[in-house]
Amino acid sequence: MSKASFGLVLLLVQLFMFFNSSSIFGEEFAEEYSNAMLGYLIFYLAFFASLIKHPTMNMTLMYALPRFMGFLMLGIVAAGLVGFFTIFQVDLSPETDPNFVKGVLLYQVVFVSNVEECIFRSILPRYLPSFSIKSFRIGEKVLSSVIFGLFHFGAYYYLSETTGQNLTMLILTATFAGLMFQAVKERFGLPASMGLHAGINIANLGVL
Repeated sequence: MSKASFGLVLLLVQLFMFFNSSSIFGEEFAEEYSNAMLGYLIFYLAFFASLIKHPTMNMTLMYALPRFMGFLMLGIVAAGLVGFFTIFQVDLSPETDPNFVKGVLLYQVVFVSNVEECIFRSILPRYLPSFSIKSFRIGEKVLSSVIFGLFHFGAYYYLSETTGQNLTMLILTATFAGLMFQAVKERFGLPASMGLHAGINIANLGVL
């Protein structure tokens, strides 16, 4: 089995979802999610170009999938038990179309968590500098987590406007989550941080 098989399977599943968006999300939401998936696909394909040589993705599916699934389940349980992450709660439970709900869950698992982990836990830290502020060192991985929090500004601004939650707290919490994902990636590998990220995301969609 190819060493890049994990990354290849992810890409194939992403392409399948992209080209079947109408049947997965329904006609009403197909265009919206197709645009979002295309954006993530562009980032992932840029990462995929160096996939064979990249140490965090140079692994077989048999090695990666158990770690991904194990941490996905851990993320679901943790987000369900620890109310801290319910700050990001987006309630999809009133949605009447079960296919749409399944599509959103798959979108979180296949696109959002995987591509964001590739970018913020593997690509970006390689290009960011580290620096010190009054003898306090801020490393590239910390800086990447800060950028990860700021990356969600648009979504969190909308969430804060609709729910009344504090925008600064949302971004700080996302930054903390980024640091946690980075620690998991360093200890257990990129598939584990992908799974944890996906588990926390889907647990906060209010459908489980």
